[in-house]
Amino acid sequence: MNNTLMHCLYVSRALVPADAAEAASIYGSARQRNPQLDVTGYLHREGPYFAQYIEGPGYAIEQLVPLIRDDPRHDRFRILSHGEAETRVFGSWHMAFTDEGMNPYATFAAGSARPTNIAMARAEDLEAFFRASADIIEAENWGGPGPRDEKVMSVRQ
Repeated sequence: MNNTLMHCLYVSRALVPADAAEAASIYGSARQRNPQLDVTGYLHREGPYFAQYIEGPGYAIEQLVPLIRDDPRHDRFRILSHGEAETRVFGSWHMAFTDEGMNPYATFAAGSARPTNIAMARAEDLEAFFRASADIIEAENWGGPGPRDEKVMSVRQ
């Protein structure tokens, strides 16, 4: 069993509407599964695209990636970064979720050399966005106090 800390960062095209119920379903699935696997991460929806960073024991990441890739709620699954991680980026929660209404990648990328379309972002662009977003979540205490699996920005209704 591979217990080495691993990560996977991907972008995909959403095939489901960007409504609160569908986002809650995706987030809810991750929230149930991730604690059992000791996986943490961040899912972001921007327009018709998902971007997600997950991290955890190698065996768990290798188990999750095919499940995520084959999920019928998205297609054009493209891994941008996959491999060993030195430390966890999202150790304070099992899964965070944001969308462009809460925390737009396009705003983060504006005025820099980064592409503003999340589908064109490079691994280092999204990693910087997710790290900056994690700092905001922690600083603002979005999601309120609670166990690490409850640390998440609420989906807009």
